Amino acid sequence: MKFSDIPGHESLKKELISLYENDRIPHALLFSGPQGNGKLALALAFASFLQCKGDKKDDKCGKCMACNKTDKYIHPDINFTFPTMGKTSKMYIKEWRKMLSGSVDFSIEEWISFAGFKGKQATIYNDSVIELLDYFRLKRFEGNKKISVIWQAELLGKEGNKILKLIEEPPPDSLLILVADNTKKILPTILSRCQILRIPPYSNEDLLNWAATNEIITDSNLLELSNIAEGSFIEFRKLLDQENIDFFDLFLNWLRLCYQGNSKELVNYAEQFSKTTTNNQKYFFKYGLKFLEKTLKSFYLDREFITLTQEEYESMLKIRNLLNFEKITKMIDVFNKSIIDIERNANIKILIFNDSLKIHKILRF
Repeated sequence: MKFSDIPGHESLKKELISLYENDRIPHALLFSGPQGNGKLALALAFASFLQCKGDKKDDKCGKCMACNKTDKYIHPDINFTFPTMGKTSKMYIKEWRKMLSGSVDFSIEEWISFAGFKGKQATIYNDSVIELLDYFRLKRFEGNKKISVIWQAELLGKEGNKILKLIEEPPPDSLLILVADNTKKILPTILSRCQILRIPPYSNEDLLNWAATNEIITDSNLLELSNIAEGSFIEFRKLLDQENIDFFDLFLNWLRLCYQGNSKELVNYAEQFSKTTTNNQKYFFKYGLKFLEKTLKSFYLDREFITLTQEEYESMLKIRNLLNFEKITKMIDVFNKSIIDIERNANIKILIFNDSLKIHKILRF
């Protein structure tokens, strides 16, 4: 993994390189932020950069033996600790390497499914922590540093107490990198001993540039998909993997039906909507939330600050005539609740029909 493989986050990349150049690398770094923001990729790129023995300035050389090993995630001086089901991380290292080879930005749910833990609760067990401590008792084999990456560090729970001494009195030339979605679940004693790097979500431009660089071809509107993804590469990738769906047309058609309030047509719409995938049902409402957000912004900001296509923008202006702040707020509440209900396996036909009646009432009264 190279820094250049990661879209955006240029200032963070420079900050990490500056830590190396100024010999200010702490004993423990915590990469935090929302899921899908590229923090694991940044952690891996930094670990690879530190181990590189070639000519490196803004990135690792990608040519030396150390780079060859870090690209395959087999460098002997980079250790991985991650959630498993009843076994140590080392026992699932083959699956972990395969997962990283496919994508270095994935959710805990995707890892659970890939590793075969589906339907079970994965966590970082005591034996994996002992394994980590044993790793740091060994001398460096060939790397510039002895590095360990802990993914989903919030799942350490109380086992995190066992690495406090390691953070306080680390071996020479060692680095502990923690990667976490939710720092609130990490022990305060660990947080206080780490230098925290808060990674923001990707921008729409970052996601679109990645799609262009990788020659992503789709009938869907990429700007529309990037808006729905809300800065998450994981969500953006899932959207690209879906069948080509025009959420703009689906959403505008639904609003039109809601405004008209024809019960028969709304029942037919609910029937068709229930046949779509769960992900697409959630993305439908997420698109609706982003559309309403842009509508609200349009009351106060000029066109250049509204990230909608021209067609979407023109349609939004027409719909805006029916809306005000109070109505938009009520619709946002309906959409947020629907996303939660879909995740809880609600009856989709009933859900979308009830929502249609609610939106009809909001638009007409």
